[in-house]
Amino acid sequence: MFYLEKCIQLFQKSPLKSIILFLGMMTLFVVAGQKEVIQKKINIMLESEKEYPYFYALISTKNNAQKVRRQLVQLPGVKEVQFISHKTVTEKVKNILKDVGVDENNPYFNYEGLKVSLSLELPPKGSKLIRDYLKRLVDDELILSSMQGVGKVKKDSYFTSFFKNWGWEVTVVTLFAFNIFLFFFSILEQGREFYLYEEF
Repeated sequence: MFYLEKCIQLFQKSPLKSIILFLGMMTLFVVAGQKEVIQKKINIMLESEKEYPYFYALISTKNNAQKVRRQLVQLPGVKEVQFISHKTVTEKVKNILKDVGVDENNPYFNYEGLKVSLSLELPPKGSKLIRDYLKRLVDDELILSSMQGVGKVKKDSYFTSFFKNWGWEVTVVTLFAFNIFLFFFSILEQGREFYLYEEF
């Protein structure tokens, strides 16, 4: 009963520390029971840091670039397709052609864009098929850039590989250490009182 009263006193003296400690312990219990989910989320976060081969496609505003995007996303080997608005494309074209003095009525200002990122496992023949499919899909006023980022594919660093294998364990140990530190930090002053009461 004595220790229970002291714990209640501790909460009353430092409610913020006590709430943080409680939430930390609950988080630890939840994370400890969700190994596969946590590890999968860690792997997804690390995967997003990779650089994928990509190319740009400028599509005439006569066509529906958003519809083209939805069709491309469904193709095997396509990692992601980002839409680039007409306003953004126009600004970039202006910057490129500012020294030439091209009028804004020029056809080059009537485009929307797509950035098509491809899977790392896709062979060159596969990327060519995707580009040919896009040409057939948009049969007029289409400009394709060359493939970018092909030589920038990097192997996983030691840090990335380690977290792909041990991410959940590192998370649990870190949360456990944080809770232990917070627990001792929170009760250190109260512990002196416990000691005095027990001694006297």
